[in-house]
Amino acid sequence: ILPIFEVMVNGRPAHFFIDTGAPNFAVDRDFARELGLEVAPAGEGVFAGGRRAPVERTMVSELQLGPIKIANVPAMVGQSRRFPLRPGVQMDGIIGTGLLEHFLSTLDYCDGALVLRPRGASAGFQRAARAAGANIVPI
Repeated sequence: ILPIFEVMVNGRPAHFFIDTGAPNFAVDRDFARELGLEVAPAGEGVFAGGRRAPVERTMVSELQLGPIKIANVPAMVGQSRRFPLRPGVQMDGIIGTGLLEHFLSTLDYCDGALVLRPRGASAGFQRAARAAGANIVPI
């Protein structure tokens, strides 16, 4: 199962799932409309199985992941609400590696947490994780 987190998008709570196979940050088309985001064509994308389809883009003024706030986040626009990952929870978007690569990102499956640290903290973090006997799986 893909990890799901509550984030804030332009001040509104939303549920996003993490997909390490997705290259970018993406918002659902209906969610973008609800937020009043301007959506523009962005060419053609290549998806699983080599499928091609037109893609769209937008700009999110503010994304908040826990205590971290990021301004002016470029986003692809898709259809994440069609993925029923958790009963009763609407998926408003996807967090892909394009966003995670700006941080030292840790998915803590045991505690259901996404931990974001400055990228420069990698060596110290890995030393501490090894000393604690943690399982380390690079993305």
